[in-house]
Amino acid sequence: MAQPTALTYNGLVTQVCLLAPYQYSLVSGVVTPSNQPEFTALIPMMLNYAEQRIQRDMELLNQQIARGPYTLVQGSNQLLVPPSDLITVQDVLVNIGGTPTPMHPVSKPYMLTVWPATSTPGPPKVMALEGGDTATQGLTSTVILLGPPPDAPYQVTCIGESRAPTLASYVTTADAGTKTTWISTWLPDLLVMACMIYVSAYQRDFGRQADDPQMAQSYEQQYETLLTGADKQEFQRRWEADAWTALPKSPVATPTR
Repeated sequence: MAQPTALTYNGLVTQVCLLAPYQYSLVSGVVTPSNQPEFTALIPMMLNYAEQRIQRDMELLNQQIARGPYTLVQGSNQLLVPPSDLITVQDVLVNIGGTPTPMHPVSKPYMLTVWPATSTPGPPKVMALEGGDTATQGLTSTVILLGPPPDAPYQVTCIGESRAPTLASYVTTADAGTKTTWISTWLPDLLVMACMIYVSAYQRDFGRQADDPQMAQSYEQQYETLLTGADKQEFQRRWEADAWTALPKSPVATPTR
């Protein structure tokens, strides 16, 4: 399959400047808007808005990874997972006798009733998400309850969704023109449209079609159009498309799968 035209930091800023439009120049190997210090200052948050929005709108398969191992504290019914490791935790595997064994997710009320912290320790079998840590309100850890509390310092691996590094981290002479992220490589069109929505706010022009019905381009509308297609393909990549396969739904094929 032909790869899309991947965007480096320089490539993305160039596209945004052309659409905005702003003049730009190459300064120490980094594309920089000319005589636009305010616009230059918003680029990191523009990328933050665009990349975070895409990752929240789409459950990207490539952002689902395994983290660990984490070591359980004997007798404690809590597993602490840093949000910097996983923003969402989907599966927890506990290593019992050398075999990674998935724990069954249950509700928090069930866990608190059936497997309270005072339960007799044993190999953990079930898990429930409690919330964030008390000290930092979840900034440091996501708390997962275990039942029963572990009777040994078992090793566990968590699988879930992470957050990708931002393209803004490559604003250096060495990286600005060469490094890419998964989003800027495989979803460059969606990334540009999401960036332009943020830039439109900077330009006080969030709803240009509302101001000018003849305006052909609406970045929000284009983003939503591109998102629909990208989301369908992501379901195929996860084998969650038609009939739980990697195949798109056919409007004419009969009988249905």
